[in-house]
Amino acid sequence: MEEISAEKIEKLEELKLEKLVERLDNKKIDELVELIDQLPSINEIVKTLLQLKESGVLDTLVELSYLVKAIRDMLTEDNIKNFAEILGNLLELSEALSKNINKLKELLRNIDTVNDLVSTLQQLKASGTLDAIINVAYFLKAIMDMLNDEAIANLATTISSVMDSLKLLQTLTRGLSS
Repeated sequence: MEEISAEKIEKLEELKLEKLVERLDNKKIDELVELIDQLPSINEIVKTLLQLKESGVLDTLVELSYLVKAIRDMLTEDNIKNFAEILGNLLELSEALSKNINKLKELLRNIDTVNDLVSTLQQLKASGTLDAIINVAYFLKAIMDMLNDEAIANLATTISSVMDSLKLLQTLTRGLSS
């Protein structure tokens, strides 16, 4: 009985092989030949992939590919514009800092003095003195604005007249007292 079943199995395999051969055209046969020619390279690739899998590198590469895809998906036109704007602002800031680097260095060298100044200003503010100083400064500025050349000439004329009147008064009082 085993021979019969072995014969049947052999016939089935022949039928399967015949059906397989019938399905193959010249192009597929050429591709199979090329695949067979490439088997040593394919075996090397499979060995390398197995080594990468065993060492965990393959999993890391897969995770990195997901990360790259996520980053690529995040890079929309609006996000790129926002990023470009931020970079532009950073460049402007760095340019301003480079132009004023000496002033910044000087400020940092005198930071103790700046701290003392801020402390003093806080004390003046707390006591109300700072507001009084500011008001006096505004008053003096207003007076200085009013003292133009014409006002100074008028003031000089008035003072001169008063001085002349005082001299006259002095002369008259001497004449009366004598």
